[in-house]
Amino acid sequence: MRFNGQSAVGLGVVKVSKANTLEVAEAVKEKMAQLSRSFPEGLNYKVAFDSSEFVELAIEEVWGSLYLSIFLVILVIFLFLRDWRATLIPAVTIPVSLIGAFGLMFFLGYSINTLTLFALTLSTGLVVDDTIVVLENIVRYIEEKRMAPFPATFSAVTEVVFAVIATTVVLIAVFVPVAFAGGTTGRLFNEFALTIAGAVVFSSVVALTLAPAMSARLLRQPEGNGEAGEQGRKSLLQRYSPIRWFLDGFEWGVTRSRAIYQWSLRRLMSLKILVVLGFFLSLGLTAWTFGLLPKEFLPTEDRGAIFTIVRAPEGVSLNYTDRVMQQVEDIYSQVPVAQSYFTVAAFGRAGPGQVNQGIAFVKLKPWSERQEPSQSQQATVGQMFGKFATLTDAFVLPVNPPSLPGAGFSQPVEFVLQGDNLENLAQVSADLANRTRQLPQLVNVDTDLKLDKPELTITIDRAAAANLGVSVRDVSRTLQILLGGQNITSFNRGNRRSEVVVQAEKEFRATPENIKDFYIRTKAGTLVPLSSVVTVTPSTTPPQISHYNRARSAKITGSPAPGYTLGNALDALEKLAQEVLPSDIRTTLAGQSLEFREAGQSTLYIFGLAVAFIFLVLAAQFESYIDPLIILLAVPLSLLGAFGALLLFGLQINVFSQIGLIMLIGLVTKNSILIVEFANQLRERGLSIAKAAMEAGDVRFRPILMTAFSTIFGLVPLAFATGAGAVSRVSLGMTVLGGMLVSTFLSLYVVPVFYVIATQAQSRLIQKYGNGQSHETESLEPVEVTEKAGQRN
Repeated sequence: MRFNGQSAVGLGVVKVSKANTLEVAEAVKEKMAQLSRSFPEGLNYKVAFDSSEFVELAIEEVWGSLYLSIFLVILVIFLFLRDWRATLIPAVTIPVSLIGAFGLMFFLGYSINTLTLFALTLSTGLVVDDTIVVLENIVRYIEEKRMAPFPATFSAVTEVVFAVIATTVVLIAVFVPVAFAGGTTGRLFNEFALTIAGAVVFSSVVALTLAPAMSARLLRQPEGNGEAGEQGRKSLLQRYSPIRWFLDGFEWGVTRSRAIYQWSLRRLMSLKILVVLGFFLSLGLTAWTFGLLPKEFLPTEDRGAIFTIVRAPEGVSLNYTDRVMQQVEDIYSQVPVAQSYFTVAAFGRAGPGQVNQGIAFVKLKPWSERQEPSQSQQATVGQMFGKFATLTDAFVLPVNPPSLPGAGFSQPVEFVLQGDNLENLAQVSADLANRTRQLPQLVNVDTDLKLDKPELTITIDRAAAANLGVSVRDVSRTLQILLGGQNITSFNRGNRRSEVVVQAEKEFRATPENIKDFYIRTKAGTLVPLSSVVTVTPSTTPPQISHYNRARSAKITGSPAPGYTLGNALDALEKLAQEVLPSDIRTTLAGQSLEFREAGQSTLYIFGLAVAFIFLVLAAQFESYIDPLIILLAVPLSLLGAFGALLLFGLQINVFSQIGLIMLIGLVTKNSILIVEFANQLRERGLSIAKAAMEAGDVRFRPILMTAFSTIFGLVPLAFATGAGAVSRVSLGMTVLGGMLVSTFLSLYVVPVFYVIATQAQSRLIQKYGNGQSHETESLEPVEVTEKAGQRN
């Protein structure tokens, strides 16, 4: 072993499964600092590889995203409300809900890690949604109906309490299947799902208890004929006219957008067929976009390290492997972004090291010193491929540290062949490996079943040995002592103990021909050549015989080529295997490849289960099968936005983006619930179906924009993250952001139009097959809904 070219001794520390990475790393560094005080002169130590650095920096980055998300959410609320008193109410919801989520995490034994911090960052935009709905309705009653804060609060909360409870139950219904998912996906994200669910539950309680109480006390009724909230804002903003101008301009933009929306929705009500065709067109576009997206298991993060695997030919000596490792060191010493490197020849993990194998660990410079894309870990690994290709003495493979915990040093592609005949299996695996090397989707292709390890088969002529008086045991001991060596005794010299080993000198055991020079003593005491009783036959054998699921197996390994994903590589390899493999060879996947396939199937199952849960919950709450179907129309619209955002920014579908897709089910249905639930209320007040749908869209336009933009701006720090662990945050944040953005605007039209179509069809069926009661004549004229002060439904 060498560190930066100097001989060294390595000490590896691996935490137990339940231990905390950061605590273990800190304790080890403190202990090493303590032990170094008693080191002899000239001996020092360096930390050559530390996985906790990436974890610590990633957590710091997520904390920064959380703080920025809170600031952006409060800013969006203030822009819409333009009143510091009103803004204070949802702002209080954020810390109360997050503290409640921390309490749930403590009760469940969770830690503060990157996944739980992801959940808390996403929660900042969600926990204010219910409070915004309640607050906006209270403000609407105060300003439009000229009611006092207390009766306005009572009437407004009564109107939206059902919608708040419905949206909360829907979100919980989404995350329950995620929390109980099995496999790696379930283990990774059960903490994530339950943390968000806990924050949402607490936010709902706050929205129906603390928020109304604060609204009744803090909000003020506008005096005279002033504009909404103008008197409450002048005291704060009259000295800062630029800010007031900006807020007035923003309010004008929202008001103008609402007028445009009302006009366009009224026009589309008479052109329902266009909306229906557009919806089905969006479904086709969603499927087409999904087919264009590359797919992978976990995104490759820049962890500030590179693993390099070295495989020399079978049968070489340790000195041969060591010379190859020195060539690897020379190459890494010229890499500008490499901070340190250490190499180990005959590296052993679960057992003794193979003398023809080695490994190099390279620590890159800190992330702050590698700002250029060409200086990233992934780019550096790509550059190393070309440099190591010049080494002809061994197979040298630089790899990115795997994102999957416990993956070790394996490559992402692991394709397993199973058969009964070992020789046939070796031939088939070698042929498939050669063909796979021709595929552009894979690089560094290899197989673990090779009949290339040199072996000497020594056959004893028992008859000749018996005639000479030589036993089989004597032959075995002679070979063992002269070739392998044997410990005879030990002795102490001072405070050191030395072993005495009997073995032939190196020059007398360097080649198979040296065995002819060995002699063995007979029972008569004479020496005879060992070659007179043994025959040496050279042959080859596999280094090991692997089994997978109790069957003999050969594993084809490789990595996706630059520009391709794990999904592309597996699809190409599986297609090739179907074309060339004989019928008696079975195939399966292992490692990251198996996890990738199972994660995709698991996500599809969870997605369907979440939709089914939501439908049943909504059907029970609305006591209807039509309303839940209308509400769920927002889900395919969100998928279009999510896939479009991933495609636009060159991202892939992975586990993080799949969890984002599941989250979207609960997020986008909240807006639909607000429209459908209020439209039902308006119909109970006597409005026609079309008028109720248009009025519901118009009245709920502002709270929908507020909740949507608070969620979207809360996602911005994740969607455009940088630094350690940014790839995972971007995958999750961009998926949810794109889905929310597209679904919010499209569902404002699709949900009211389909509400009218479905409800009118239901009314006709009831009229025809039910009690025969006639329903109101539909009119598309705009309608004003007015109530007296204090009146409530």
